[in-house]
Amino acid sequence: MWQEQLPPDAQHDWLREVFSAYGKVAYVSVPKYRATGKIKGFAFVEFDTPEEAKKTLEVRTFLFPLCSIPGLF
Repeated sequence: MWQEQLPPDAQHDWLREVFSAYGKVAYVSVPKYRATGKIKGFAFVEFDTPEEAKKTLEVRTFLFPLCSIPGLF
């Protein structure tokens, strides 16, 4: 799953905690700029199953407006 417009202080643990409410999070990647170490404002969150990712999308318009599954939408 792809999540955009993260707060500038977003961390792996915070994302894992937020998304764990919708399924078992298997992996979180928060890309950062090499020169500054600041996050690029987006992250990838992987769930154990596609159904868990889809469950998150059901609430995305309210909680995660810029959340999508690559290749699905």
